[in-house]
Amino acid sequence: MIYILLVCLIVLLIAFYFVNNRSYLSVSFFATAVFALSALCYIWGLRLFEKDIEEKTFYCIIISLIFLMMGEQVGKKINVRLRYLPINNKGQVYVIKNSYIYSITVVMLLIFIYRFIDLYLFSLTIGNHRGILATISSTRLSYAMGEYKTILPFYFLSVIGTLIAEILAYFFIYVFVNNCVILKYPNFKLLLPVMGYSIIVVALTERIPYIKIAVYFFISIIIANYRNNAKKKIVKINSKIVKSIIKIGILFSAFFFGYGMFVRGSADELTLSETIAAYVGAPIYGLNHYLQNPWGKNTEFGYYTLSGLHRTLNRFGAAYGIPRFHLDMFEYGNQLTSNIYTYLVLPIQDYGMLLALFLRIPIGLLNGFFQTKMMLINMKNAGGIVVYIFTGILFYCGLMAFCADQYIEYLLTPQTFIKYTLFAWVVIKFFTRYQVYNVTTEGEKQHE
Repeated sequence: MIYILLVCLIVLLIAFYFVNNRSYLSVSFFATAVFALSALCYIWGLRLFEKDIEEKTFYCIIISLIFLMMGEQVGKKINVRLRYLPINNKGQVYVIKNSYIYSITVVMLLIFIYRFIDLYLFSLTIGNHRGILATISSTRLSYAMGEYKTILPFYFLSVIGTLIAEILAYFFIYVFVNNCVILKYPNFKLLLPVMGYSIIVVALTERIPYIKIAVYFFISIIIANYRNNAKKKIVKINSKIVKSIIKIGILFSAFFFGYGMFVRGSADELTLSETIAAYVGAPIYGLNHYLQNPWGKNTEFGYYTLSGLHRTLNRFGAAYGIPRFHLDMFEYGNQLTSNIYTYLVLPIQDYGMLLALFLRIPIGLLNGFFQTKMMLINMKNAGGIVVYIFTGILFYCGLMAFCADQYIEYLLTPQTFIKYTLFAWVVIKFFTRYQVYNVTTEGEKQHE
């Protein structure tokens, strides 16, 4: 069945491409692409997984993607003004003073130093005797399990600074890519704040933020090209987009897996190709394993998918049960383990198969609405930048569909939702300094 699944996913990928008028600005297209990649890695690592998937797993994946696409098309129809891509022959170039770029980059480096020192001091309390270079590997598990305890005073200020740095990094990614598309040359100074935030992430002992950075590069390339190249045919633009995304994808993959092996080592004694196959293919195995061995009945409604909301309500006196930090592990192959189950297992566990699949429709609708909104909105003000940031989060959730339901965290957890909407607006409104010029295809420039 895994071979049939791969073939059907490729067919869906082609179909979704044409359904979306040959546009890559589609979460159903990206979600299908990553599932196809996961199925390919499953086949590649079939020796590791040692079993095929069941028909139920096959139908579950295919139907969920079709429902996601259906909702997306409805969402796109809401913004009726958008008919074809690309849409403009007039782009908006962002001009930012070097002094501002250098200043916020220095502040980000100071935040990293503060947080890394605190991390190092904490590592000493849990038995790190191998020096400062072992700080990340010795604290990674404690940090992930929520057992990290701060040492330095006023630590909350560094946390707020990190949140601000993240929003600024996404803003500068778009500015860099947008200006590259319009002006035809890169201004690498605009990437200094992105590098500053990337260094801060080292002190967080996580790799997920790096995935989000890569996703924002992906969608910025797509959005900037579709918004600013109305005189070019979309096939030619798509070719340029694919080349750019492939380059970034190769660089990111090398960094992501290299950094992971540096931090965690290679305890399973797998080759690099086997590690990639196991990591990317395991979620489909996890879904298949869950459907064959479902978990016990939940103690309350929305136990997993509403846990973020429940945590917030518990702070005000409620008494909802909260699931464990990590999902149950499953074994596959020769004593390999994982706890990644695709974006379907938790909704199925909470609401049953039928409702979980139908929930892909409103999720697709939300994606479709913001995708077209992104093409139409004026990007010179804070509201437009926030739409871009929120659209990026939705694309990140779609890209992660093959391994986890990130929609739960970003849409159903109040703190996270506020972070990428209201808080993002405050950061863009009060912490950015830029000017915008309209540049036509004839080279005319008008200050706004």
